[in-house]
Amino acid sequence: MDTIEQALHQAISLAKNRRYTEARQYLRVLIQHFPQEDRTWFLLAVVSGSRRERIACLHQCLRINPSNELAAKKLAELTGEVRKHPVVTIPSPVTADETTTARPVTGNLQSVAPFTVAPESIAVPRQTVPASKPASRRSWVLVTAAAVLGLLLAGLVYVRFGADILSLLFPPSQSVSGSISLMMTGTTQPAEATPTGTNTPEPTSTITAYPTATASPSPTATHTPTETATPVPTHTPTPELPASAGIGNIYGSDQIRPLSCESSAAVDWARYFGMEIHEMDFHNGLPVSDNPEVGFVGSVDGVWGLTPPRAYGVHAEPVAALLRAYGLPAQAVRNYTFEELQRQIANGQPVIIWYIGQSWTNVAAQVYTATDGSEVVVAPYEHVVLLVGYGPDYVTILDGSTIYYKGIETFLKSWSVLQNMAIIYED
Repeated sequence: MDTIEQALHQAISLAKNRRYTEARQYLRVLIQHFPQEDRTWFLLAVVSGSRRERIACLHQCLRINPSNELAAKKLAELTGEVRKHPVVTIPSPVTADETTTARPVTGNLQSVAPFTVAPESIAVPRQTVPASKPASRRSWVLVTAAAVLGLLLAGLVYVRFGADILSLLFPPSQSVSGSISLMMTGTTQPAEATPTGTNTPEPTSTITAYPTATASPSPTATHTPTETATPVPTHTPTPELPASAGIGNIYGSDQIRPLSCESSAAVDWARYFGMEIHEMDFHNGLPVSDNPEVGFVGSVDGVWGLTPPRAYGVHAEPVAALLRAYGLPAQAVRNYTFEELQRQIANGQPVIIWYIGQSWTNVAAQVYTATDGSEVVVAPYEHVVLLVGYGPDYVTILDGSTIYYKGIETFLKSWSVLQNMAIIYED
């Protein structure tokens, strides 16, 4: 894309074709490059599937351009409030949370004309605003009857075609019950490893000879028992990893600030182990430094995709140290192996992962020298997620509130850019 105008029309085209997921992803990347373009925020509000995100985007749109009548109208529809003055900035989640890998938009901001295609024409499901008057009794009877009929119809369809639909929605490697658990909790329950018992030989009894009685007063010779051989302990083999495993009862929430993915992943991880921490409380507890191995680099409200000393983020050790301060046995690791990751998941322990974008593989690492003289490996679009499952040829990622799958080869290549960095639960 050469101009913001072309980029906006591309987003409108995706939305008009009901490709809402791609449109949201496209617009979030676009906001990274043009954060002061109010129309980008307005379009994201139009295609968003979350009422909370719509309101946040509309607030941001009106902060940039208080005279945007379309945004004011939509905000009034959602909240009933009418904006006459600029509003306070309400940060909107900008982390990538869709399965489609987006590519950054390049180009300079140029003067642009108003939309030639009205965003109002985009067919997006909206929330129904209740009427101010109650419906008549007859209307309620009709609505209730229609609802009951719809439920009966849905039940018949499920009984007849449910198995076929489920087999299409989920990978062949997952069972139907595991797939339903995944939709409700984020992923499948981990398969329990069956410990291999070691048969320890019982020690053999030693037969001791009784002394024989003699007429002679001289003492009889004492028979020395033969020494019993001590059995050599057998080696207990490491339990074999299951072909697939997943962690149930885990969920995440979208990060609050543009560069707070490390804190967002850390508090989601901590919640799984029974500790509730607010994301911004955690972020504010991190040290600040121009070295990501020591503390958080730059502003948490900065633009994603940069490298130190500009706004960047933080690496594993400071995050693990803060988790330990909260009482959790977090251990930062580097050059970790995929087999070790699988073992963590099989044991029911999610792993905090540092990789690029959403498993992007076209970004190279850089060597950065901090003011303390340390040379640190960094990379543009550094991002932090939770690994919560794996299968024969895929891994399961929890990215904010979104779960998606990536091929193992693609994941490993992206993870290796920052030297297989992670945080594990280590007692």
